[in-house]
Amino acid sequence: MKKHRLTLLALTALLMIASLQLEGASQINIQVEVNPDTVSPGGTANVTTRIYGSVQQGAKAILKIELLRGGVVKWSESRAVVIQPLEWSTYYAAIAIDSDEEPGFLTIRVALSFEGTTIAKEVAVGVVPSLTHVTSLALRLADLDERLDKLVMVNPDDSRVKEIKVKRYKIAEEFGELVRLVVERTNPKKASQLYQNITDALKELNSIVSELWNLQIVVWSVSSELDSSLRMPQGISLEFWYKLITASIWVVILLILLFPLYSTGYLSLTYYLSSEMEESGKFLEEAKERALKILRRAYDQMNDVADLKSMIMVALAGGLATIGLMSDNLAAIIGSMLLSPLMGAIVSGAVGLALVDVREEKRSGLDLFYTGLKIGIQGILLVVIISWFTAFLARSYVPLQMTKELAARGSPNLVDLFIALAAGFAGSLAMMHEKAKAALVGSAIAIALIPPAATVGVAIAMLNPSLLVGSATLTTVNVIALIAAGYLSAKLYAIFPVIEKVFQGLQESLAEISSKTSKTTAEKVLATIGSIIISSIWFLSIWLRVAIGLLGGLSIAQALKSMARRVTFLLLPLLLAWVIGAVVSTNISAYISAVHGGLVSLFDYMSPLTLFFRDFLTADVLLTLALIATAILVRLTLSEGAKARSSGDKGPKVRVAIYSLLLWLVSGYVLGIHKFPHVSAAYSILLFSVILVYSSQFLWARRKKIALYGFIVFTFLTLMIHSAAAFESVRAAETLRTENVVKIVRGVVASYAGVMPEDVNVTLSISADKWVLHAKVYISESRFREGVIMTPSVVKAAEETLREALGVDIELIVEYAIVP
Repeated sequence: MKKHRLTLLALTALLMIASLQLEGASQINIQVEVNPDTVSPGGTANVTTRIYGSVQQGAKAILKIELLRGGVVKWSESRAVVIQPLEWSTYYAAIAIDSDEEPGFLTIRVALSFEGTTIAKEVAVGVVPSLTHVTSLALRLADLDERLDKLVMVNPDDSRVKEIKVKRYKIAEEFGELVRLVVERTNPKKASQLYQNITDALKELNSIVSELWNLQIVVWSVSSELDSSLRMPQGISLEFWYKLITASIWVVILLILLFPLYSTGYLSLTYYLSSEMEESGKFLEEAKERALKILRRAYDQMNDVADLKSMIMVALAGGLATIGLMSDNLAAIIGSMLLSPLMGAIVSGAVGLALVDVREEKRSGLDLFYTGLKIGIQGILLVVIISWFTAFLARSYVPLQMTKELAARGSPNLVDLFIALAAGFAGSLAMMHEKAKAALVGSAIAIALIPPAATVGVAIAMLNPSLLVGSATLTTVNVIALIAAGYLSAKLYAIFPVIEKVFQGLQESLAEISSKTSKTTAEKVLATIGSIIISSIWFLSIWLRVAIGLLGGLSIAQALKSMARRVTFLLLPLLLAWVIGAVVSTNISAYISAVHGGLVSLFDYMSPLTLFFRDFLTADVLLTLALIATAILVRLTLSEGAKARSSGDKGPKVRVAIYSLLLWLVSGYVLGIHKFPHVSAAYSILLFSVILVYSSQFLWARRKKIALYGFIVFTFLTLMIHSAAAFESVRAAETLRTENVVKIVRGVVASYAGVMPEDVNVTLSISADKWVLHAKVYISESRFREGVIMTPSVVKAAEETLREALGVDIELIVEYAIVP
């Protein structure tokens, strides 16, 4: 019994000792302080650890200090420590923050391991962002916005896309506050927290965007951008195309008046003009002499341009123009214009085209035309290559960006065509008259070929399709204008003596009539009116005699019919471009897209039948299948088109029609034309036109002429589309003036921003379905430091107010300018 009691007492003592040891361990207390609580990258965080515990004398423990971000250890230190019983022990550690550490919050974890037990404390330390970090974060947000914009363009109604937009809106508010704190260098802890929040949200949004991203988004976003560039407000679009077709009447009149100039050679024209005059042979000889004179001068000009020295000058001009375009240096651009001899080569070729029936020894006008055109094209290609190479090298050192000079040559319009024609006439006449060197310099600047050709090369280096198409169009327009102006100028120069003689006869007749009338005011007015009428009748009679004579003695009805065919042939590219432009840019295109959209909707309606494949038929799979089907249908269409062209049977033609429709449906899905009506119209016209030419024997035999014709139509179409955009800007400026929009917008924005109306500047642009108002608010630096004046939510509220005030859909964009 006594033995059992001793055993029980021993066990009790052991339990008490163990209990005391556990109690001592549990009473250990750790206090951790970090000074400062926020540090800059490259700074030092000083950690102070204080330990207190009821332990035995000389108790040993392991103190471990770690620096973590997101659970990942970035720095650690362990040391053995001795805990004094019932006393505070203090230990210090200095943690160096990496200079490239991303702003936000780091975790300092202090752990004490004692007799198998670990006690830990965690403290957060903020890494303060700088303006460099904010800039880097802004670029990351810009990358997200670029991808998000494409998602919104393709799937604006997707719930996940809307969720991303809401979160992006919140990031915008926090980013504005972050910028203010960093600029003012106040509240670094909050700045660190905001940076951390934005970074975490950015990672989350990028993850969601990556889940939604697919090949379909990439392809359809390109179609969406193209569709936006072709879209115009309905009222403005109809007004523009109406004004353009009415203005085309003057083009018809001009083509009719100039009919004798472009319908025959200079000798035939001289013969019919001088047929009723005495000494008509004299005029013919003089016309021949003048033609030979300008032909020799054109050949001399060509020889000066065709040597190696001139090509070196062209290359230098191309490099100089490229540097000027990329740096917005107008002096360098003008210098490149004056260095280049390309204008002389093309004008010389145009002179040869006008004098194709002139030959001197082994030289002929036709040879001159082909040589001049060849040298001109070679020079332009050389400039494109030089500019691409220069821009490509520059891209390795500095980022290429759109400058004002590049943008000016990337959006040509009909005004550029008229400028090119006027300058081309001036330059052509200057080259034909040796004394007119000043006019040659001025026209070389006005119709320069080097800058737009250099812009083509820069656009290729920048991978900018819009700039490429615009600059290539401007280059083509300038070449066409030079050829047309040089052609007409050479004709007029050759037949000038007979024209001068004809008008001298008219002046003598009018002077005789005027001398026989009285000198009262009324009689002078009547005499003037009579002179105008007589002159008009005289000119019409001369024109009719020449035109009918040139048409080979046909009757008046036959002559007019033949003339109408020739004028229509010249006018048709302009009319086709007008029709295509009107269809593509107006709501007519929606009907074409609706057909395709209906078939896509039918597929969606039938989707329950393919539930088994629903998980398999992702967007990428559907697009891949559509691409495979497109390739198969292209092959079938080409095969049947060749059969229809060779045999002319009805069967192949029917199959071509069926395959063409299927090809339109499948390839249209690849481009997303059921979502983008303007792209739908443009693509449909192009596709069916190509198939029609390929499957028709009559059209296929003339494919080279049709290709050239199509290129001219595309050039005019590009000019018209850019002209429509310019017309839209003019109409927007007129709207600002006439409807007092500026006063209303200034007042509303000033009220919400807390400034005076005179501190707000407003510009307006009109998109397809809304007005885009750009408001610049001028504020002082002290006012800016007080906080963000208009947060995104305030801007939205101002938008709603403007919608009610103006009665149209509004998008308000506000930016701030700090003034002293």
